[in-house]
Amino acid sequence: MIERRNSSGFTLIEVLAVLAITTLILSLALPMFGSTLTPAKLDAAAYRVATLFENERYAARRSGQPAIIEIRREARALNAKRTNITLNLPAQITLSTDALSPCAQGDAVVIFYQDGRACAPLIHLTGSSLAVDIEISAVTGAISIVH
Repeated sequence: MIERRNSSGFTLIEVLAVLAITTLILSLALPMFGSTLTPAKLDAAAYRVATLFENERYAARRSGQPAIIEIRREARALNAKRTNITLNLPAQITLSTDALSPCAQGDAVVIFYQDGRACAPLIHLTGSSLAVDIEISAVTGAISIVH
């Protein structure tokens, strides 16, 4: 006759069931953590925008012709005409401008002139409770990121 021991512990079936449920919950919850906007992600987006502006600024000086960047707020995108580069911002970031600049034609634009001047609105990048502004000097064309 076979004797059964009275042992405490979990059976293999119970352990596998718990692992399956845990895996299911984590697979549903983890994508939500990746979609949150962190200060580092917002800073990275601001530096990418500033770099695009710097590239266009130098292209205008080298070519001797103005460089235009189209700001498409609804699409969260910037389109550099001279270098033919389009920068799309992540979905968590909102792109806005303070007002249409004097040089605007329809949607907002930034223009860098060959002599170093610029015509640009104040650009706001926001998401969650975070915000960063990108300022461009009209006289020198200098680009600065303000937290």
